[in-house]
Amino acid sequence: MYYNRFMTERELRGQASGLPVRKDVRLKSFDYKEPRFYHVVICVQDGHCILSEVLMPTEHELKYGIRGNVGVAPESDPQIKLSSLGKIILGRINRINETSKRYKIDSFVIMPNHIHMIIQILHNGSLSGATPTISLGQIIHHFKSNCTIDAKYKFFQRNYYERIIRNKKELNETRQYIQNNPVNWLTDFYFVYKK
Repeated sequence: MYYNRFMTERELRGQASGLPVRKDVRLKSFDYKEPRFYHVVICVQDGHCILSEVLMPTEHELKYGIRGNVGVAPESDPQIKLSSLGKIILGRINRINETSKRYKIDSFVIMPNHIHMIIQILHNGSLSGATPTISLGQIIHHFKSNCTIDAKYKFFQRNYYERIIRNKKELNETRQYIQNNPVNWLTDFYFVYKK
């Protein structure tokens, strides 16, 4: 058994049991209940493309500006076609924005095998400046649990990725990144080519 003085008790227990140890990727000194914006990415287990389909414009559509019976501009962006699971996720996001007083989904995109969201944690409504009683981890847990209950099976991977958005410039860049995600799907880190 390997030991170093910086290992946490959890890492030591995991190593002693012979089970793999999951690293905690959250900042230790940061309060994830702090009212601010967070960029969150939630992935589907094993990278399966089950949430949506990115419909790239064909050469014909780009040349003539036609997609089915609907006219689109020649420089048309790809379209996102949600699956039944994608529609469940969309419903949950809409419900959060309609009912939650503690947090909102500022921007989002539902890609085939992952979701990008900007989550804004708000003040809890009592005194301005009071710390909310819900953390980012709790928000993600509730969101994933509710989607799983609606779908009647688990399809998200265990963890999620987050980035603390530190200023207005970074917020605007992240919003732009999320908006452009379908355009960049073929070169995206999460893109899985399936024949």
